[in-house]
Amino acid sequence: MAVQQDVQDEEEALVTGDYWQVDGLRREPIRHHKNKRQYLHEMNRPETTPIPEDQLLDERETHIEYQKSRKKVLHKDNWRTGKKKFADKMEEFWKGKAVYKIKKDYEILEDVVRSDIDRQSKPFRGKIDDWFHSESASSDRPGVQKKPCSQKREVANRFRKDHA
Repeated sequence: MAVQQDVQDEEEALVTGDYWQVDGLRREPIRHHKNKRQYLHEMNRPETTPIPEDQLLDERETHIEYQKSRKKVLHKDNWRTGKKKFADKMEEFWKGKAVYKIKKDYEILEDVVRSDIDRQSKPFRGKIDDWFHSESASSDRPGVQKKPCSQKREVANRFRKDHA
């Protein structure tokens, strides 16, 4: 399972901004909050929600990691309750995820299980041989795209080694 988690972490590292993911096995649509925020997630744009709101249970778990103190909190609530918008301002900026539950009788479509990672991630730009011949591969794991500045650094380091 650690390998699967590493792959998920790598994929999430490529995504900028908040996005949806549907866990078909656990029957959970998950709103990942990559952008800092102070308020709980609100279902204010139902057209972007991967599962219709009427097919979700009332419960929600919000996994919060405060950015300044690094304190982690699990906040459980009923997301449908009639609170005013932005009523739940948190003590500081946070990132994390909001986990909803899908009703048992709702059939989850296969294409919905794909997350926004599929649509937002950057394509692999390495050599295809690196996937199959480990001796020619760089130290980076396949499928992870480097940032341009790190690519320049790597070229400069190789140049120094070759001309030392």
